[in-house]
Amino acid sequence: MTCNEAINRYMILDKHEAVPFAVTFHLLRCKKCRSLVRALTQASNLYTSSFQTKADDALTEKTMVKIQAAIPDLLSLQAEKYRLPNVSILPWAVVGILMIVGLAYMPFTEIGKWAAENFKFRFVIPFALVFSVFVSVYSAIFVYRNLDFFVKKFDLKKEKA
Repeated sequence: MTCNEAINRYMILDKHEAVPFAVTFHLLRCKKCRSLVRALTQASNLYTSSFQTKADDALTEKTMVKIQAAIPDLLSLQAEKYRLPNVSILPWAVVGILMIVGLAYMPFTEIGKWAAENFKFRFVIPFALVFSVFVSVYSAIFVYRNLDFFVKKFDLKKEKA
């Protein structure tokens, strides 16, 4: 293994990852690469140790006061950015009622009477199943789209004691 290959394989490793045997063997034999790896390790330690020093307490206090003063403005900007549109439940209810009335009225129309006479239960049972699937899917979509309303209305976030 050449010096370039060994150093490249060493540099690809994450910090504290085990060094492959071939690289370790090369480092044991090559003083130049061993010195380079030692210098890299010392530089890394020096870089990380600079973050361990404690900041000035007065400066920290002034910075925290400024951050706390800016929080209300930041929160109001976030609230405006992520404000949910006000959704009315009335259109959902009207469409749901129209769907139920339309599907319930279907057997009493000419097509429904003809199908009931000619197909008997082979029409009634599948129609009832399709009717129930439509209502169930519509109800599920309604609840999914208005979940925040139900959480607020029934206070579902409050923990029971």
